Amino acid sequence: MKKVFISSTYKDLKHHRTEIWKRIQNLDIEVLGMENFGARKSSPLETCLEEVDRSDIYIGIISMCAGTIHSELKKSYTELEYQRALEKGKDIWIYLIDENDGVIKAGDIEFGERQEYLKKFKERLKSHTVDFFIDEKNLAEKIFKKLKSVAPKIKKLAKRPQQLECTIFKFKSKRYKWYIFMSFYNQLPYEIFSGINDDDYNGILLPQSVSNGIVIESQETKNIKRYDFQYINKRGYKTTLEGINYPFIPTISSYDKQITKLLQNNVSLLVILEVLREMLVEDEEQKIWKKNLTQIIRRFK
Repeated sequence: MKKVFISSTYKDLKHHRTEIWKRIQNLDIEVLGMENFGARKSSPLETCLEEVDRSDIYIGIISMCAGTIHSELKKSYTELEYQRALEKGKDIWIYLIDENDGVIKAGDIEFGERQEYLKKFKERLKSHTVDFFIDEKNLAEKIFKKLKSVAPKIKKLAKRPQQLECTIFKFKSKRYKWYIFMSFYNQLPYEIFSGINDDDYNGILLPQSVSNGIVIESQETKNIKRYDFQYINKRGYKTTLEGINYPFIPTISSYDKQITKLLQNNVSLLVILEVLREMLVEDEEQKIWKKNLTQIIRRFK
């Protein structure tokens, strides 16, 4: 499985990063980036460079912000990540905002010394073959097409029925109320989607009384599938919660896909439990998720 490190500033490109995660979620790759870091003992820079070292492909995305500048090294984190990828001989892909036709918010443009710094950094990057993007969807599509050539889409042994019976498992952490939607095929676990009940975090709003329903697969666009949860409310009407496969927490969504792939290929639940046991997690939320998913799967072995 290819490992891909996505390097960019965050404030001005957070929507771009979300769109990339959404677009490439069905590719058999491991995405490394700030969304995955969690809590670590190492410094932010050390953490970034460690993930660059682990990667096969470095993807640098640059718009009109220099981002955080290291106080001692006088270079941005993005440039330091790029420099590390260069030193380690990684495959380097560079995407720059189209400064003429690109969608750029006025508040996301830096001026003065920071602008001059960024200009020099971009000139350095042009020693590579550079592609340009207009907005987040354009960028995500470009990255998807290139990644697809090195990491084909996950192929399933059997075609998924459009609708599957689903059970919801609920648990709590100090920060969130968690849901795990588990779909069943031939009375066996077939897929999982993890989400949180947190409106401030664009989470899932679902009545606490709901524990069963169906998960419906639909084609959102030509290349993107969407999964909706439908249940019968207390008045007897069908209620649909759209997009439960949205990456609420990208790291967990990535793990969901890995476990789902094993389930759909009829891998023994004992093997899946062993995979979970060996799965390295560092963030407290990830540890709670792992513990509860392990307990859930044990019910069916």
